[in-house]
Amino acid sequence: MKLRLLNSLKDIIYPVLCNQCGELQQDGRYLCDLCSADFKKIGDDGENFCARCSEPYEGAFSENPICVNCAGLDYSFEFARSALKNSELARTMVHDFKYKKQRHLAGVLADFCRHAVEIDERIQSVTAGDGSESVIVPVPLHWRRQLCRGFNQAELISTILAGQLGITHLNLLKRDRYTSTQTKLVRSERLKNLKGAFSIRRRFCQMNDFKKVILIDDVFTTGSTSEACASLIKKECSKVENIVVVTVLRG
Repeated sequence: MKLRLLNSLKDIIYPVLCNQCGELQQDGRYLCDLCSADFKKIGDDGENFCARCSEPYEGAFSENPICVNCAGLDYSFEFARSALKNSELARTMVHDFKYKKQRHLAGVLADFCRHAVEIDERIQSVTAGDGSESVIVPVPLHWRRQLCRGFNQAELISTILAGQLGITHLNLLKRDRYTSTQTKLVRSERLKNLKGAFSIRRRFCQMNDFKKVILIDDVFTTGSTSEACASLIKKECSKVENIVVVTVLRG
Protein backbone atom coordinates (compact mmCIF):
# COMPACT_ATOMS: atom_id res chain seq x y z
CA MET A 1 0.00 0.00 0.00
CA LYS A 2 2.76 2.45 1.00
CA LEU A 3 4.79 1.56 -2.10
CA ARG A 4 1.82 2.20 -4.42
CA LEU A 5 1.21 5.51 -2.70
CA LEU A 6 4.85 6.53 -3.03
CA ASN A 7 4.86 5.59 -6.71
CA SER A 8 1.68 7.60 -7.28
CA LEU A 9 3.22 10.64 -5.58
CA LYS A 10 6.38 10.20 -7.65
CA ASP A 11 4.32 10.16 -10.86
CA ILE A 12 2.65 13.40 -9.81
CA ILE A 13 5.86 15.19 -8.82
CA TYR A 14 8.03 13.71 -11.59
CA PRO A 15 5.68 12.77 -14.43
CA VAL A 16 7.13 10.71 -17.28
CA LEU A 17 6.87 12.75 -20.46
CA CYS A 18 7.79 11.81 -24.01
CA ASN A 19 11.20 13.30 -24.75
CA GLN A 20 10.02 14.49 -28.18
CA CYS A 21 6.39 15.61 -27.97
CA GLY A 22 6.07 16.13 -24.21
CA GLU A 23 2.96 13.96 -23.87
CA LEU A 24 2.38 12.25 -20.52
CA GLN A 25 3.41 8.58 -20.65
CA GLN A 26 1.57 6.00 -18.56
CA ASP A 27 3.95 3.14 -19.35
CA GLY A 28 7.05 4.78 -17.86
CA ARG A 29 8.77 5.13 -21.24
CA TYR A 30 10.32 8.45 -22.24
CA LEU A 31 9.39 8.07 -25.91
CA CYS A 32 5.88 7.46 -27.19
CA ASP A 33 5.17 5.07 -30.07
CA LEU A 34 4.38 7.89 -32.51
CA CYS A 35 7.66 9.69 -31.83
CA SER A 36 9.61 6.44 -31.83
CA ALA A 37 8.42 5.87 -35.40
CA ASP A 38 10.12 9.14 -36.43
CA PHE A 39 13.55 7.64 -35.80
CA LYS A 40 15.05 5.96 -38.87
CA LYS A 41 15.89 2.42 -37.81
CA ILE A 42 18.43 0.44 -39.81
CA GLY A 43 16.87 -2.58 -41.45
CA ASP A 44 13.25 -1.71 -40.71
CA ASP A 45 12.38 -0.23 -44.12
CA GLY A 46 13.83 -3.06 -46.18
CA GLU A 47 16.85 -0.96 -47.15
CA ASN A 48 20.09 -2.91 -47.23
CA PHE A 49 23.05 -2.14 -45.03
CA CYS A 50 26.65 -3.25 -44.85
CA ALA A 51 26.82 -6.66 -43.20
CA ARG A 52 29.99 -5.67 -41.34
CA CYS A 53 29.49 -2.05 -40.20
CA SER A 54 25.74 -1.37 -40.65
CA GLU A 55 26.25 1.50 -43.10
CA PRO A 56 22.90 1.82 -44.94
CA TYR A 57 23.09 0.98 -48.63
CA GLU A 58 20.82 2.30 -51.37
CA GLY A 59 19.61 0.00 -54.11
CA ALA A 60 18.34 -3.54 -54.29
CA PHE A 61 20.50 -6.46 -53.16
CA SER A 62 19.64 -10.08 -52.62
CA GLU A 63 21.89 -10.11 -49.55
CA ASN A 64 23.33 -7.49 -47.23
CA PRO A 65 26.44 -6.20 -49.02
CA ILE A 66 29.88 -5.40 -47.76
CA CYS A 67 30.56 -1.70 -48.21
CA VAL A 68 33.70 -0.35 -49.88
CA ASN A 69 35.12 0.85 -46.57
CA CYS A 70 34.88 -2.60 -44.97
CA ALA A 71 36.04 -4.62 -47.98
CA GLY A 72 39.73 -4.19 -47.22
CA LEU A 73 39.54 -4.30 -43.42
CA ASP A 74 40.13 -7.24 -41.10
CA TYR A 75 38.07 -6.69 -37.94
CA SER A 76 38.58 -8.57 -34.68
CA PHE A 77 34.80 -8.61 -34.22
CA GLU A 78 32.37 -10.49 -36.46
CA PHE A 79 30.26 -7.46 -37.36
CA ALA A 80 28.80 -4.27 -35.93
CA ARG A 81 25.04 -3.75 -35.75
CA SER A 82 23.77 -0.20 -35.24
CA ALA A 83 20.15 0.52 -34.39
CA LEU A 84 19.59 3.99 -35.86
CA LYS A 85 20.57 5.80 -39.01
CA ASN A 86 22.59 8.98 -38.75
CA SER A 87 19.77 11.53 -38.64
CA GLU A 88 19.58 14.88 -36.86
CA LEU A 89 16.87 13.48 -34.59
CA ALA A 90 19.03 10.53 -33.51
CA ARG A 91 22.18 12.63 -33.12
CA THR A 92 20.33 15.12 -30.93
CA MET A 93 19.02 12.41 -28.62
CA VAL A 94 22.44 10.80 -28.22
CA HIS A 95 24.00 14.24 -27.64
CA ASP A 96 21.39 15.17 -25.03
CA PHE A 97 21.94 11.86 -23.27
CA LYS A 98 25.73 12.18 -23.16
CA TYR A 99 26.34 15.88 -22.70
CA LYS A 100 23.17 17.23 -21.11
CA LYS A 101 23.05 14.52 -18.43
CA GLN A 102 19.65 13.20 -19.50
CA ARG A 103 20.22 9.76 -17.99
CA HIS A 104 16.58 8.81 -18.32
CA LEU A 105 17.18 8.44 -22.09
CA ALA A 106 19.33 5.35 -21.44
CA GLY A 107 16.19 3.20 -21.45
CA VAL A 108 15.02 4.66 -24.75
CA LEU A 109 18.39 4.04 -26.40
CA ALA A 110 18.58 0.52 -24.93
CA ASP A 111 15.14 -0.19 -26.44
CA PHE A 112 16.45 0.81 -29.87
CA CYS A 113 19.41 -1.55 -29.41
CA ARG A 114 17.17 -4.37 -28.27
CA HIS A 115 15.01 -3.94 -31.36
CA ALA A 116 18.10 -4.15 -33.59
CA VAL A 117 19.23 -7.31 -31.79
CA GLU A 118 15.82 -8.94 -32.06
CA ILE A 119 15.40 -8.39 -35.80
CA ASP A 120 18.94 -9.42 -36.74
CA GLU A 121 19.13 -13.20 -37.06
CA ARG A 122 22.93 -13.15 -36.96
CA ILE A 123 22.93 -12.04 -33.33
CA GLN A 124 20.74 -14.97 -32.31
CA SER A 125 23.83 -17.19 -32.33
CA VAL A 126 25.27 -14.96 -29.62
CA THR A 127 22.12 -14.72 -27.49
CA ALA A 128 20.91 -18.30 -28.08
CA GLY A 129 20.51 -20.82 -25.26
CA ASP A 130 20.35 -19.90 -21.60
CA GLY A 131 22.81 -17.03 -22.03
CA SER A 132 25.45 -18.61 -19.79
CA GLU A 133 28.10 -18.46 -22.54
CA SER A 134 27.39 -14.82 -23.43
CA VAL A 135 28.22 -11.51 -21.78
CA ILE A 136 27.43 -7.89 -22.57
CA VAL A 137 30.45 -5.61 -22.22
CA PRO A 138 30.37 -1.78 -22.37
CA VAL A 139 33.13 0.29 -23.93
CA PRO A 140 34.71 2.04 -20.92
CA LEU A 141 35.41 5.71 -20.31
CA HIS A 142 38.55 7.07 -18.71
CA TRP A 143 37.87 7.97 -15.08
CA ARG A 144 38.53 11.67 -15.73
CA ARG A 145 35.96 11.84 -18.50
CA GLN A 146 33.47 9.76 -16.53
CA LEU A 147 33.92 12.01 -13.49
CA CYS A 148 33.27 15.08 -15.64
CA ARG A 149 30.24 13.54 -17.38
CA GLY A 150 28.89 11.80 -14.30
CA PHE A 151 28.39 8.42 -15.98
CA ASN A 152 29.52 6.14 -18.77
CA GLN A 153 26.84 6.25 -21.46
CA ALA A 154 27.73 2.80 -22.84
CA GLU A 155 27.53 1.27 -19.38
CA LEU A 156 24.07 2.69 -18.67
CA ILE A 157 22.74 1.40 -22.00
CA SER A 158 24.41 -2.00 -21.70
CA THR A 159 23.16 -2.57 -18.14
CA ILE A 160 19.56 -2.08 -19.24
CA LEU A 161 20.03 -4.13 -22.41
CA ALA A 162 21.58 -7.00 -20.45
CA GLY A 163 18.52 -7.11 -18.21
CA GLN A 164 16.19 -7.07 -21.21
CA LEU A 165 18.03 -9.94 -22.93
CA GLY A 166 18.76 -11.93 -19.79
CA ILE A 167 22.52 -11.89 -20.39
CA THR A 168 25.27 -11.24 -17.85
CA HIS A 169 26.63 -7.70 -17.77
CA LEU A 170 30.39 -7.52 -17.30
CA ASN A 171 32.67 -4.49 -16.94
CA LEU A 172 35.47 -6.44 -18.56
CA LEU A 173 37.42 -3.50 -19.96
CA LYS A 174 39.22 -0.55 -18.38
CA ARG A 175 40.34 2.66 -20.03
CA ASP A 176 43.79 3.37 -18.69
CA ARG A 177 44.89 6.26 -20.85
CA TYR A 178 43.07 9.53 -21.38
CA THR A 179 42.73 10.18 -25.11
CA SER A 180 41.83 13.33 -27.00
CA THR A 181 38.53 13.50 -28.84
CA GLN A 182 38.43 11.46 -32.04
CA THR A 183 35.69 13.40 -33.81
CA LYS A 184 37.94 14.92 -36.49
CA LEU A 185 40.36 12.00 -36.88
CA VAL A 186 40.39 9.48 -39.72
CA ARG A 187 40.45 5.76 -38.92
CA SER A 188 44.23 5.32 -38.97
CA GLU A 189 44.65 8.32 -36.65
CA ARG A 190 41.96 6.99 -34.33
CA LEU A 191 43.64 3.59 -34.07
CA LYS A 192 46.95 5.27 -33.24
CA ASN A 193 45.23 7.50 -30.70
CA LEU A 194 43.71 4.45 -28.99
CA LYS A 195 46.88 2.34 -28.87
CA GLY A 196 47.40 1.16 -25.30
CA ALA A 197 44.30 3.01 -24.09
CA PHE A 198 42.46 -0.10 -22.87
CA SER A 199 43.22 -3.03 -20.62
CA ILE A 200 41.42 -6.17 -19.44
CA ARG A 201 40.25 -7.03 -15.95
CA ARG A 202 41.87 -10.47 -16.16
CA ARG A 203 40.11 -11.84 -13.09
CA PHE A 204 36.82 -11.58 -15.00
CA CYS A 205 38.23 -13.75 -17.78
CA GLN A 206 39.22 -16.34 -15.18
CA MET A 207 36.03 -16.17 -13.11
CA ASN A 208 33.55 -16.29 -16.00
CA ASP A 209 33.26 -19.08 -18.55
CA PHE A 210 32.00 -16.97 -21.46
CA LYS A 211 32.65 -17.55 -25.15
CA LYS A 212 30.50 -14.87 -26.77
CA VAL A 213 30.68 -11.12 -26.25
CA ILE A 214 28.29 -8.33 -27.22
CA LEU A 215 30.31 -5.10 -27.11
CA ILE A 216 28.15 -2.01 -26.51
CA ASP A 217 28.85 1.61 -27.44
CA ASP A 218 26.72 4.62 -28.28
CA VAL A 219 28.06 5.39 -31.79
CA PHE A 220 29.90 3.39 -34.46
CA THR A 221 31.82 5.65 -36.86
CA THR A 222 35.05 4.18 -38.21
CA GLY A 223 35.06 1.13 -35.94
CA SER A 224 38.42 2.03 -34.41
CA THR A 225 37.19 1.99 -30.79
CA SER A 226 35.33 -1.29 -31.31
CA GLU A 227 38.40 -2.80 -32.99
CA ALA A 228 40.72 -1.74 -30.16
CA CYS A 229 38.40 -3.31 -27.58
CA ALA A 230 37.62 -6.48 -29.55
CA SER A 231 41.26 -7.20 -30.41
CA LEU A 232 42.21 -6.87 -26.75
CA ILE A 233 39.42 -9.20 -25.62
CA LYS A 234 40.46 -11.83 -28.15
CA LYS A 235 44.09 -11.53 -27.10
CA GLU A 236 43.49 -11.72 -23.36
CA CYS A 237 40.42 -13.99 -23.12
CA SER A 238 41.37 -17.20 -24.90
CA LYS A 239 37.94 -18.81 -24.56
CA VAL A 240 36.15 -16.07 -26.49
CA GLU A 241 35.02 -17.30 -29.90
CA ASN A 242 32.64 -14.62 -31.09
CA ILE A 243 32.43 -10.83 -30.61
CA VAL A 244 29.72 -8.65 -32.09
CA VAL A 245 29.32 -4.91 -31.65
CA VAL A 246 25.96 -3.24 -31.00
CA THR A 247 25.58 0.55 -30.98
CA VAL A 248 22.70 3.00 -30.90
CA LEU A 249 23.80 5.15 -33.82
CA ARG A 250 25.68 4.55 -37.06
CA GLY A 251 27.84 7.66 -37.29
